[in-house]
Amino acid sequence: METFTKYQLTSAYRNLPINVFISPGNKDTTTALVLHPGAFEPAWGDSHRYKQILLWLQRKLSFKPHIVTYQTSRIQKPPPRLPIDKNYWKEMEKYWQEIFNGKTFDQELDDVRKIFNFLLSRKIKVIHSLGFSFGGTLAMILTSEFPQVTKVCTLGSAISTKRDYLPVITGYPDKPWLLKRISRFPHYINLYQGFEDTVVPFHDVEEIFCAVQKAKRVSVHRISKADHMFSGKNKYGLSSANTLLPEIKAFFELNINE
Repeated sequence: METFTKYQLTSAYRNLPINVFISPGNKDTTTALVLHPGAFEPAWGDSHRYKQILLWLQRKLSFKPHIVTYQTSRIQKPPPRLPIDKNYWKEMEKYWQEIFNGKTFDQELDDVRKIFNFLLSRKIKVIHSLGFSFGGTLAMILTSEFPQVTKVCTLGSAISTKRDYLPVITGYPDKPWLLKRISRFPHYINLYQGFEDTVVPFHDVEEIFCAVQKAKRVSVHRISKADHMFSGKNKYGLSSANTLLPEIKAFFELNINE
């Protein structure tokens, strides 16, 4: 454990690589905990906050899952070094448009679908998803295709298409399409949103909550002083990490023998 191995799959988007990072859990476990990053996250590295979050969860969870994260296919170009000012997001959007040039929503979703199928080919039988922003949206959609997914926890994930900062990929589906797929999920779902989120409207979370009536359990949490990506100044890069991480752990421990 704690050593990640990089695997590469091939995307339908320009045949570019999908990078998958896996750290094995206990030898007898058949459960994978997949962290779905936001669409515009930087490249994976040793200091990346997602690595720290996953390693903490792997150490603390009683069933010691295999832990997985990924970076979907994109044109490789280093991000610009910009000051955090009023022009930051406009300049970054130009960069995102360049690295996702011509990529469709279906291609982005298919990247994650390929990752799930790859995990199943490695004898994984249960998938838990922890999704940030757009990554959480993709994770919820794929519950309609993969019955192996039994728990989904999202942070700042959206279904609304009429808002600022939509992902720059094309062909984003409408809300009824998204809700129809999410509504089929029969297991456990945990929804977090920050009070300081200026990207995703809270009514998105409310609509997801109302849609998943077949779920065994669905819960909504709003976190004070948390922004859209739940950014924090600690080794996990996570807002309210001292309380949020134990809460997420407790969620993934729910009825682990099912």
